Amino acid sequence: MSAQRTVVRVRCRWCGTIRIRPERIRILLCQTDTTYAFTCGCGRPTVHRAPRHVVAALRRLGCVEQQIVLPPRVSSTAPPITSDELLDMHLALHAPGWEHELFA
Repeated sequence: MSAQRTVVRVRCRWCGTIRIRPERIRILLCQTDTTYAFTCGCGRPTVHRAPRHVVAALRRLGCVEQQIVLPPRVSSTAPPITSDELLDMHLALHAPGWEHELFA
């Protein structure tokens, strides 16, 4: 006779509703928001906002909690990044050896 295993129904953006074990779900506690995260069987990570009743249910099931502490914001006088600069960075990240540019 096999023991009954607890599963949680969650929604993957790509696969739809799936069932996973509670230990594969993390409750992410942040100063401003609470979310839960899991990696689907398709390999893609998924994060959803979690209202209090969802967090309470996930806690009862034994999901792992993780406190997220964001660093304080640093004020800067630098101008905002432009869309051209963002596109240049995106293209550079696809070029081989981009990491060497960090130390140039």
